[in-house]
Amino acid sequence: MPTTSQVSVVTMQHAIKNLIDKDYDVLGVFISAKLSGTFQSAIQGREALGTAAGKITLVDSNSTSMAMGFQILTAVRAAGPGASLIDRVALVEKS
Repeated sequence: MPTTSQVSVVTMQHAIKNLIDKDYDVLGVFISAKLSGTFQSAIQGREALGTAAGKITLVDSNSTSMAMGFQILTAVRAAGPGASLIDRVALVEKS
């Protein structure tokens, strides 16, 4: 039988740090915290990065599946024309 498991804090920390080391601002949109502990792992991973945490914005999508996919597509499409990270977060939270 298939099983699932949330991403560990250490794995999340390494994934985020890899992006920060490449000088990216990070927008992480995650499956609903009501359904998974992944969002909490992301929060803990961000906190472990100290001062770099300021370059990381995390959003609980409050959804899953394609509903969350539409939020991501909205943020990505807005990034093309140059929307700021704050603008993209607002679009995700509004979707």
